[in-house]
Amino acid sequence: MSESLGGCESAKDILKAMDKASIDKIFLFSPPPVKIELKSRYLTHTTSHEKQRESIERVVKVIEKNPERLTI
Repeated sequence: MSESLGGCESAKDILKAMDKASIDKIFLFSPPPVKIELKSRYLTHTTSHEKQRESIERVVKVIEKNPERLTI
């Protein structure tokens, strides 16, 4: 994918893949911005409201490119 930003592909790339698969419309979700670490024998994760907001804003920007085919 050309404009990948931490799991957020460009609208152009998503629409191209949709066309190839004959898909008319999809729902997009923001990927959770979680840092996963192994501490002792346990997996832990951390995130912040700021990182979650940034992730949502990236998805909204993609959807704005073609809201007829991409939605939340």
